[in-house]
Parts: sequence; structure tokens; C-alpha cells
Amino acid sequence: MSEITTDQNNGSGKSKVDKDGNEISHREKRIAGIIMIFFMIMCTMGIIAYWPDRLPDPKKDIAPLYQHKLFNICLVGIPQDICCPDSSYKQTIEQDTSTKATVRKNAGNNNDTTKNKDSVDQKIDTGKSASGKPPAAINTIKNNSAVPFWLEKSKGKLIHLNTILLLLVALGGFLGNMIHITTSFTTYVGSGKFKRSWLLWYCLKPFTASALAIGIYFIFRAGFLNMSDGGQSINLYGLMSISVLAGLFTDKATEKLKEIFEVIFKAKEQRPDTLVDQFKITGISPTTIEKEKENKLILIGENLGKQKLIVTINNEKVTNPLFTSSAINISYKIPDSQLAKDKFMLSVKDEKGTEHFSAILDLKP
Repeated sequence: MSEITTDQNNGSGKSKVDKDGNEISHREKRIAGIIMIFFMIMCTMGIIAYWPDRLPDPKKDIAPLYQHKLFNICLVGIPQDICCPDSSYKQTIEQDTSTKATVRKNAGNNNDTTKNKDSVDQKIDTGKSASGKPPAAINTIKNNSAVPFWLEKSKGKLIHLNTILLLLVALGGFLGNMIHITTSFTTYVGSGKFKRSWLLWYCLKPFTASALAIGIYFIFRAGFLNMSDGGQSINLYGLMSISVLAGLFTDKATEKLKEIFEVIFKAKEQRPDTLVDQFKITGISPTTIEKEKENKLILIGENLGKQKLIVTINNEKVTNPLFTSSAINISYKIPDSQLAKDKFMLSVKDEKGTEHFSAILDLKP
């Protein structure tokens, strides 16, 4: 059946719309599907390729170094002290390298090539002894000194456990988000609601998830592992589960990181500034008022001129009160709308609406 598409003007130009209402053609659907399948397979293969055969035993003094060979990431088993720059193993390598150069020089001055061939075993040293790293092979003189098994196995290509963990976490987050966007893509296309404006989201979301997984990994390493731990004590399966779930539920993981940040960096409640004296109202005089007369009221207190206060009587704001450091002078005449009342509630509030003082004024007979 041939594809049925129409041109729909979305305000910025014309875009193809299939018969189901999606802003994507049948050919573009197939391309998108192939790309998603390709990236999911590549992520899966990357995880398999860098999956270590085992983690170093924390009780053994073994360096967390692996043979860097895809699909065969094996723990080499190098003793920890050999990796130190000042180790005796480095000095042995330098000594062997110096002896090798001397033997070769003497062999070059000798015309008897057959004798030289018999006295020197010509094996090429491709390592970098000056950096303290294990070489690919040590030139052996005719004393048949044995090449350590870890050098023979690694061939000089080593990768640290922490690098492997970062790669696996990034791939796990990418794979988890690929599952999410593939599900989202097929759901929206199937329901006829796919919009081309979301294409950038589909392109960038997996990379965002990968970076988010690494961020969560750092948080877990900082919170649950000793700072001196080289990664040998980590639960690799648990770490990968968290990475994949972080990619699968990127938005929720981001919200959780936000909660963690707010808990860690939550500011303490602002303490009152002891350098600024707090105001206080201790009383009012008089406590009665009269009708048809301008009543003079005085609120007595401390530090009353350092903050803006609002005075109300029966919820009506008193106009033009006079503030001093120890008193608030009020001139109040009962308005016509309040003449029928015999009790009047006076209240003092700050700008935020917090009440600091209240009193009932009786009508003087």
C-alpha cells in the first residue's frame, strides 16, 4: 500500500503529515527506528566489551589494572607496590634496559654475527620503564630470566578500574534512556501525535542521561565509599542498575538530585540580627475613647521608630500616626460608620502582616 502524506502548514513552513496525523513520513519512521536500534545495540555491545571478568579482592594487595582488550577485560594481577614510581621493580626494568643496550653495542662491534646471535636473545622492549609502567616484554639476557606472567598477559595495554566504571556508567545511562525514548517515540507515532518540534529532544536526551548517570555515580561514590577506596568494594551490578534506571527515568532522577542538593545545601533559618534592637510595645493609654471627639492615644514601647508599623482600629487603618523611639501617638475620631459600636479593637502589625500588639478600647460613657 502506498504511503499517504499531506502538507500541513505549522506556521514556520510545510511539513509532511502521514495518514495518522504524525508530522513524520513513513521513510523517516524507518530511519528513526534503525538509528534507535543501532544505538541500543552499540550501548549493549559496549557494556559487554568493557565488562571486567572480576573485581580485585580488597584483602589482596593487587593493583586494579586490567588488560585493555575488548570483550576480554581481565584483571592482570599486578602487585600494588610494582606500580609505585620508586619501586624496586622499576629499578630492575631500568637495569635490564641498560644491560640490553650495552650488550647490543658490544654485539655491533663484533664481526662474528653467529656468535652474537647465540649469546644474545633479541627480544624488543616496547615498554616505558621511565614512567614506572610495566613494559610489554623485558629483554632477557642468556640467563633465561623469566618474564612475569602479568606482563606477558597484558602486552603493555592496561586500563584502570575507575576508567572502566566511568565507561560502564555512561553506557548504562545512555542505554536506559534509549529504552525510554524508543518507547516514547513508538507510543506517540502509534497514537498519531508525533510532532517534529520534539526531534531535538530525542537527539539530546540520551546524552543528557549519560551525563546524569555519571553525576549520580559520583554522588554514590562520595557518600557510600571510603575516599581511599579504589573501587574494589563497589557492587558492579548495583551500580549498573542505578545507571540504567537513571537513564530510563531521567526526569525523576533529576528531581531526586534536586532534593539531595536542597538537603545538603539547605540554608539555616536566618537568625535575628542582634546588632539591631527589636521593637516592643508594652501598653496603651488611655484605654477608653469618646464619641464626637478627637481622641489622643499613646502606645508605649521601645525602639518603635526602627520598623514600619501599621496601626488599625476595627480593621480600619489609622492615618498619620506619629512614631518616636518610645511611643506611637495616635489621633483618632470615631468614623460615622463605627458610631453604633461600643468596643474598638486596636491592632499593631508589621509590613508582613504579623501582629505584635492588640488591645480593646471601650467607649467612655
